[in-house]
Amino acid sequence: MAFPEWSRDPEYLPTLNDLEDLPKNWNWCKSDFIHHNPLWTPFQILNKEFIESLSKEILKITNRLSGQNITILEVWAWNWRLSYFLEKELTIGKVKSKIKQIATDDLSWFDCDYHEIWITKNKWIPLEDCNVENSVNKYKPNIVISSWMPDKEDWTSFFRKNKDIDAFILIWDPQECGTNQSWEDCKYFKSEQLEI
Repeated sequence: MAFPEWSRDPEYLPTLNDLEDLPKNWNWCKSDFIHHNPLWTPFQILNKEFIESLSKEILKITNRLSGQNITILEVWAWNWRLSYFLEKELTIGKVKSKIKQIATDDLSWFDCDYHEIWITKNKWIPLEDCNVENSVNKYKPNIVISSWMPDKEDWTSFFRKNKDIDAFILIWDPQECGTNQSWEDCKYFKSEQLEI
């Protein structure tokens, strides 16, 4: 049994049905794909329905900001695929504002002793080598997206201080990333949990 052809194409966005159609047993199956898929992303399997749903939430924010150019910054973007698929979806949508999308990552995880990460720096991936705080200060984004925040680290302190940021979207389980303060309301930001 072999990997389906679509799993070799980084530009292909599988549907939930594609994932459900993976074999359920033998030595390569759906569980194996979820936990050891070709891009080693066990915490986030990008799929068409997820991108469409997240795009709708982003468009709600951009509609509130109509009349201005909008910068979306993805921090710790790793392999850049989330930004890539969001950019395609947001371009398809009827977006009145001009959206600029930027992906950064300080690539610090390249230095960690995590043998399962095999992806290397590729020149074709438009990913800027920049840490979270410097990225926010440099680009002054309207929207910040982070698929993950290390446990017991709070990047939202950078987000909350930057007056240009209208929303930050943190994807992942709040119990496993950030701190308690990461998920609290403050003077300018109200926490809202979304089911995407």
